[in-house]
Amino acid sequence: MDFVDKTTVFVFPGQEDTPEDERAKVAIRPCNFSKVQEIIKRHTIKKVEFHKDRKRDPLQRFEVEESNDDAMFEDSWDYSITEWENVHYGEEKNLACTRENKLMLLRKSVFFLTCATNWRDAMEAEYEESRAEGN
Repeated sequence: MDFVDKTTVFVFPGQEDTPEDERAKVAIRPCNFSKVQEIIKRHTIKKVEFHKDRKRDPLQRFEVEESNDDAMFEDSWDYSITEWENVHYGEEKNLACTRENKLMLLRKSVFFLTCATNWRDAMEAEYEESRAEGN
């Protein structure tokens, strides 16, 4: 499999005795600032609300933002997980790397969520370090 550029391929822990071509691998790319902003903008709406402090006070207008955190979670992971191979869940063997399967694994498998989160966090930390060093 040729993984997409600008990703890092991770192998799940505990597969040391598994032949290389049978190991479960996931390609992950970090969400850069502009992608995060795009996802937030897509799932945030501005609403106008009117409130008053006391009964005799006039109504005051407030603009509030409401975001759909679940949709932001889903879009960020759909973007970050670019492809995989040899990924299984239950009786399902060699799952296709679709949005639905990514989200299903993230919701149902604590192991998958933990690994993916640790990998993405490590990549983002490495990126921040290289930016701080001027590379």
